[in-house]
Amino acid sequence: MALLGLTRVCSQNKGGVKNIYIAEMASVTSMTLGTGILSYSTITMATGALFKKYEFEEDTAAFKPVIEANKGASKITTTLDVDLGKMDLTERNAVQELLDANNCGFVIIVELNNGSLYVMGYNETDLKTRPVRITAGNGDSKLEFMDPTSDVITFIAISSVRPTTYTGTVPIT
Repeated sequence: MALLGLTRVCSQNKGGVKNIYIAEMASVTSMTLGTGILSYSTITMATGALFKKYEFEEDTAAFKPVIEANKGASKITTTLDVDLGKMDLTERNAVQELLDANNCGFVIIVELNNGSLYVMGYNETDLKTRPVRITAGNGDSKLEFMDPTSDVITFIAISSVRPTTYTGTVPIT
């Protein structure tokens, strides 16, 4: 593949994650690349399946693709840390549902605050063989009365390419 360079565009560069959408791996049938660009434009779902939106407080989620390379070999470890917030029955049940589905893994669409959407757990090289999985969770009741409780869930996808952008509409319920 020939190098194409990079032309900078003057625009806002907001950090942070705005929304995450999660589907069980079996729910995603395929994704279609857009024309002329390496991004997905559509997602085909199994009959009756849709992504689920997981809400969280602003500024409590981080999306981090990390590249490791050595003499022609490389891997990308993409981490998504999400603080689902208040430790209560609703949050507990949502985390347990994710843990129950963790064996087969997930496809996650991450929407950044700058408007970009990224796909974790599916790409053209690995297709559905490198899903996203929960690798850690850390609930914290805190010590002080005024400190809000938290429950941070860590999702990781390891693949051969960086997460691909998504330009379509996320099929959600």
